[in-house]
Amino acid sequence: MRPKRHESLCTSEATWRHLNFFQHEAGLTARVPRISSPECGLLKLQSVPRAYRDSGFTLLFEAMIMLMARSMAVKTIATIVGEHDTRIWRIVHHYVDQARAKEDYPAVTSSGIGSYFVNAQLSCDKFHVMQIINNAVDEVRRQEQKERPELKKTGISG
Repeated sequence: MRPKRHESLCTSEATWRHLNFFQHEAGLTARVPRISSPECGLLKLQSVPRAYRDSGFTLLFEAMIMLMARSMAVKTIATIVGEHDTRIWRIVHHYVDQARAKEDYPAVTSSGIGSYFVNAQLSCDKFHVMQIINNAVDEVRRQEQKERPELKKTGISG
């Protein structure tokens, strides 16, 4: 005889957003058992295999969101699927946090720069080079605006 882990007390209706059916928004509604956990004694909904707890989305919907997130802005995805961008960000953060938890960052002891460029005294990357250039252009723009007041109304101001 297997020991009982949870005792089912009643059911509660839950709904998850699913993939659209053509242009029609679709959802999945089911009665989910509410269980009492022997460890903590609290009532909670039993987890279901089609969605992670409290997301409000099916796993297929979340998979589609993550595929779209590889090449689109979250605000654009939210507009396409008709959801608020905050809900889309929750999905993205959930899976990114899950992936980061699996990474073994303490195993990284030194960067590749130190190993491959042992004689390097200065290193830079494209982002910081562009940042320095943009700051310099902004400074010149501000200086020009001070010296030439007619530039204030042209949209060239910094």
